[in-house]
Amino acid sequence: MVKKLLKHEFIYYFRTFALFLPIVLVIGVMARVFRLFENFDSVLVDIALFSSFLMLVVACAALIMLSVVVSVVRFYKNMYSAEGYLTFTLPVTNTQHIFVKMISAMLFQSVCLVTVILSVLIAGSGEALLELFQIFGFAIGELASLVGTPNLIAYALEFLLVVLIAAASNLLLFYACITIGQLAKKNRILLAIGAYFIYYVASQILSTIFTIIFAV
Repeated sequence: MVKKLLKHEFIYYFRTFALFLPIVLVIGVMARVFRLFENFDSVLVDIALFSSFLMLVVACAALIMLSVVVSVVRFYKNMYSAEGYLTFTLPVTNTQHIFVKMISAMLFQSVCLVTVILSVLIAGSGEALLELFQIFGFAIGELASLVGTPNLIAYALEFLLVVLIAAASNLLLFYACITIGQLAKKNRILLAIGAYFIYYVASQILSTIFTIIFAV
């Protein structure tokens, strides 16, 4: 049943982002095409080049934000709206429901992030990007010679694990705030936002206290 739920979630996300992902890539290609004419001394070329890169920035930011918003809305509708009645009739535990929602959301957020990176790489392709890769490769080589290749691989895996844990914790935080919001008879969304705000303020205060303690 968990596999069927994952399949259903993947189909939902695919249908939702099937239009947006190609649009971001097309904007990246369009920005790269306009870059071919950047040496021309023309106001129209400058305007087109600036507009294309502005569209690329807006599209990339919108796609990242949309991936988060869709995952949160999906959880709310599927668990606490009218769909929730059907959801909880399935022979699946609450933990499995949350796991399916979290894994599918993280996967498609990763897909959106990869799409953004590809679009930026396409738009910035050329000598400047090649030089950037060369600098990055040189830095990686120097770091590998300094700490050793096995340690560098371990650091990279550790960094990836930290990123995955952070992404999962953020989603679980949103899910928890939505769940807390359901405790109210009215203004449930407002209570969910309030719960997130309280968590954010408390985490900032605690992090500041720990920073001061360890700094001293």
